[in-house]
Amino acid sequence: MSEMLGNQYFLTRRYSDACIELEAEIHKNPLNKSVLKKLIICYLQTSQLEKAVHSFNFLIQEDIHSILDTDPIRDDCPCPDIIHKMDQEITGYHNDDGLIKLGILWLYCDIEESLNYFEKVSPQSEYYNLVDRIIIKLQQALKTLN
Repeated sequence: MSEMLGNQYFLTRRYSDACIELEAEIHKNPLNKSVLKKLIICYLQTSQLEKAVHSFNFLIQEDIHSILDTDPIRDDCPCPDIIHKMDQEITGYHNDDGLIKLGILWLYCDIEESLNYFEKVSPQSEYYNLVDRIIIKLQQALKTLN
């Protein structure tokens, strides 16, 4: 029941409500990639960057293609809209948290753009160790795609 309700909240962009339901589902089945993929977006939309980064890193280390194979239309992925809105709000992200958020969102749409944002994160970022692992994983995936 949690997954169905979480999906419904996600589709209606009620990210806080979706978080509650999708977290309950992940608690029951931690390897549910489709739920985790949505939960990462919910975390970003509810200002839970730490949870988003850790979940994102876990998912791409397990199966990067679960994100790379996202079809924004078929999967009703909000990432293009969120990215567009962020671009309108702020012309350039120069803070590490914004770069990380955009790096995560872009992977749902374009691996090269995602990598571009992650590579701009400064070594002083509290998430830099994770970001470094993410960069390595994206570079590896990019090599196999080309």
